[in-house]
Amino acid sequence: MKTTKFITAVMAIFAIAFLSTLESCTKDDDNASSGSVTVSKTGLISSEGWIMTAGSMTFAGQTFDVMDGMDECEKDDILFIKTDNTILMDAGALKCDPTDPQTESGGTWAFNSDETALIMTEGTDVTELEMTTLSSSTLILELTEYDSTFQSEIVMKLTYTH
Repeated sequence: MKTTKFITAVMAIFAIAFLSTLESCTKDDDNASSGSVTVSKTGLISSEGWIMTAGSMTFAGQTFDVMDGMDECEKDDILFIKTDNTILMDAGALKCDPTDPQTESGGTWAFNSDETALIMTEGTDVTELEMTTLSSSTLILELTEYDSTFQSEIVMKLTYTH
């Protein structure tokens, strides 16, 4: 079914793009004496690995739960977004195929100029995802594209947590 192939392709792009563990934080000089620490967006996104906990795809007036189409072995995959602008994907405790590597490259990443979107590159594929939420425990990414096959705007929303 074309819908299943499309969902699988989109999920593969997101799975490749979202393994994260980066270590970077800065102390705000104004708050140094009070002991509070300000963490940069790079520090937040790279602090530890992200696991997808929710996902939806909306098109043609219908919303689908992305997690319903995933195998259990995919649901524990960990996305590491590293401070050297690389992405690593870890298969988690449950590997879909025992011969698959535990970790593999997921390409590279960068923020857009105002750090509101995550730009992920894998080979020649470049995907820009709006960061609707980035906190110490939650990363929510959204992708909106028009699909001429479905003649509809497709909105993918993925939620990751530590």
